[in-house]
Amino acid sequence: MQSDSYTIPYPRNSIFRTIAKWLVRGLLKLLARLSVEGSEKIPKTGPAILAVNHVHVLEVALAVAIPDRQVELIGNGDIPFDPAYGWLANAYGFIPVKRGSLDRDALYKGMDVLRQGGLLGIFPEGGIWGQANMDSQIGVSLIAQRTQTPVIPIACGGMKGVMGLILKLKRPSISMKVGEAIPPPPASASYNKAALKAHADLVLKEIQNLLPESERWNISEGEEFAVTELGLDGGDTLDEIMPEVEGIVLAKLLSTPSFLDTFDRNLKIPVEPMQSPERLWQASHWCRSIDSLLSYNSQNPGFFRYRFGIEGGLQMGPALRRLRKFIERANSLRKTLRLRVQRSRRFRNGEVSTTVLEYEIIPDK
Repeated sequence: MQSDSYTIPYPRNSIFRTIAKWLVRGLLKLLARLSVEGSEKIPKTGPAILAVNHVHVLEVALAVAIPDRQVELIGNGDIPFDPAYGWLANAYGFIPVKRGSLDRDALYKGMDVLRQGGLLGIFPEGGIWGQANMDSQIGVSLIAQRTQTPVIPIACGGMKGVMGLILKLKRPSISMKVGEAIPPPPASASYNKAALKAHADLVLKEIQNLLPESERWNISEGEEFAVTELGLDGGDTLDEIMPEVEGIVLAKLLSTPSFLDTFDRNLKIPVEPMQSPERLWQASHWCRSIDSLLSYNSQNPGFFRYRFGIEGGLQMGPALRRLRKFIERANSLRKTLRLRVQRSRRFRNGEVSTTVLEYEIIPDK
C-alpha cells in the first residue's frame, strides 16, 4: 500500500526533524548531565508505541532526541501551546488530539503511523497539570489494541525545577529510562472500556516504576480539595452557602497553579487575581476573571471535563457563577469577601502535604 493511502505519511519532515534531533540531543548533553538507560529496548525496526511520563515539556524533547528513529508524536490539540515553545512544536509537527473526547482523526493517524512501521510517541497521563499524579488515559491502549502494537514504557526523571537550573548553567542531572515492552490488549472487535483502562493503568504503573526512587515517593495516593472559609467581614452573612461539590472544583482550580498558568499563558485569560492570593484585588477584577472563564467554558466545555472529570467539569460553571454572586453581594455591602481554599495530598511514603490559600476580595473603589 502506498503512503498516500494513509491519513498521514511516515516518516515526514525528515530533514528538519533529523537536524532538530541532533541539535536537541547535543544541547541536552551540553546543558545537563544526561543519563540514558535501556535505549536498546526501543526496536530498531517495526512499529512500537513509546509511552512517556509527562510533568515537563523537556520530556517531549527527550522523546524525540534520544531514539535513533524518527518519533511521530501525539500532542495537545485542544488549546494553544505555551508561546515559549509553541513555535518549535509547530515546526516539528505532531498529531493534534482533542483531549476530553474520542478524537477519531487523531486515533486513525496514530494507527496509520504504526501500520507504516513507525514509532509513535504518546504521553498517557494526558497533560502536565498533575505533576506525576495523573490518572491514565485509554488512548494509548486503544491504539495498541487496534494495531496489535507493543507499548514501550519510558520514564524521564529530574524534571523538577530543571529549566531554572539549566538557565543558570548549573547542569542538572536528568535521566531517561526505557522499560520492557508491554504487549497490547487482546484484539477485539468490541469496545471494552474497562479492559482498556486496566491496560492503560498497567502502562502508567510501569512508567512510574521506572522513575528514580526519590521521585516515586512523590507520587500521591490521593488528594482532597475544599473551601474552608467563605464569608464577609463584620456581621453580615451571605444569602446562601456554596455546596460542597462546587467548593471542591473551585478549590482544585485555585490550588493547581498549572491550570491557572494555562489560562494565563496559553489562552490569555485574565486570571491574575486567582494566581496572586498575596495581593488585594477588587471585586471587579475577580468578576472579570470569572466572566472570562465562564465564556471560555461555554466555548470549550471539554477543557474542564477532561481535567476535572465529567462531574467536576459540569460543576465548574455553577461554582464560578455562585462565587461571582457572593462577590457582588460583598461589593454591594462595601465588605471584603474572605475566601480560603485547601489542598491535601497523601504520598506513598506516608507524608501528608497541605496547601492553604487565602484570598481577600475588596470592594471596588
